[in-house]
Amino acid sequence: MAVDSQDRIVLAGIFSTVTPASSHQATVLRYTSSLQADASFGTAGKATYAFLSAPGATSCPTGGSGTGCNVGGVAIQADDKIVVGGYRNAFTALAVARVNVDGTLDTTFGSSGVEYLTISGFTLYDNGSIDLDEDDGIWITGGAYQAGYSNRKTLLALLTPNGALDTSFGSTP
Repeated sequence: MAVDSQDRIVLAGIFSTVTPASSHQATVLRYTSSLQADASFGTAGKATYAFLSAPGATSCPTGGSGTGCNVGGVAIQADDKIVVGGYRNAFTALAVARVNVDGTLDTTFGSSGVEYLTISGFTLYDNGSIDLDEDDGIWITGGAYQAGYSNRKTLLALLTPNGALDTSFGSTP
């Protein structure tokens, strides 16, 4: 949960469908300060995104046995754009996306609205917690594993406010 400069409340998570077959999409909800769905955001205050899905897919299958995706955090930049972090379908990458104030995916961020992070030699990822620094830089953290969930490492990365990896921080993953 996060609150923007106009005291609107922003929630991010996974929206699950039953029909068609169970699937997940990253979802952001925005409410006015009087706790009403914000009609100026998405559709009636709700917007869903496929950025956590496998390439070309519109949703993630439900979790279990190496499938699934999840949202790990949400933050608001100074211009009220919404930053969402999580992990991609089948745990293949950490993901950070940015959403415009109207609920559309901000395609000027990262690569077409999203930045995916991986570490060489690691194939599985989880968490995707995010936070912003005073300059709107985006910190993301998560777990990275080699095949079979062995040799766990913690990934901590810094992205510029526009979603590029900030190579001045640490070593490049």
